[in-house]
Amino acid sequence: MDEIHRFNKAQQDAFLPHVESGLITLIGATTENPSFEVIAPLLSRMRVLTLKPFTEEELAVIVRSALTDHERGLGGLGLAIEPEAVVHIVRSADGMPAGP
Repeated sequence: MDEIHRFNKAQQDAFLPHVESGLITLIGATTENPSFEVIAPLLSRMRVLTLKPFTEEELAVIVRSALTDHERGLGGLGLAIEPEAVVHIVRSADGMPAGP
């Protein structure tokens, strides 16, 4: 459920019996603090995970791995990449200016 914080109390209450019975597994996404935006009974039955962005270094590892991994990446193609290109890709993915 994307934007679960936009649901009002009555709408969130409607999920509760189905979550409790196990009929549904509710996976909600919000950019707001769920402690303030999701009703307490529903929140108490949830596991809250906070997702954090990758660092530039982690993104660079992912890019290099994609180019070298023979099983799940492009490793079988024998591609090479300049370090500056990795920086450009990482900064573009991160929404930062790709310049030096």
